Amino acid sequence: LIDRKVTIIHQITGSTNNITVTDSNGKNYEIYFGSVNPYDSTRYYVMVKGDDNVYTVSSDLNESHS
Repeated sequence: LIDRKVTIIHQITGSTNNITVTDSNGKNYEIYFGSVNPYDSTRYYVMVKGDDNVYTVSSDLNESHS
């Protein structure tokens, strides 16, 4: 599991596909998009700068800002 997470993080942080979003309180978040989830091709891996968690989001979100 740890090796898998390291691979995912490398794939995400190696990407130039990122966005910055601002919430209603004015706080900025830098979001990094990684590779497609190999188990569900409709989902992409993402990370938020400063957060060690890896999330998946719909491919629609990734494609909407590309």
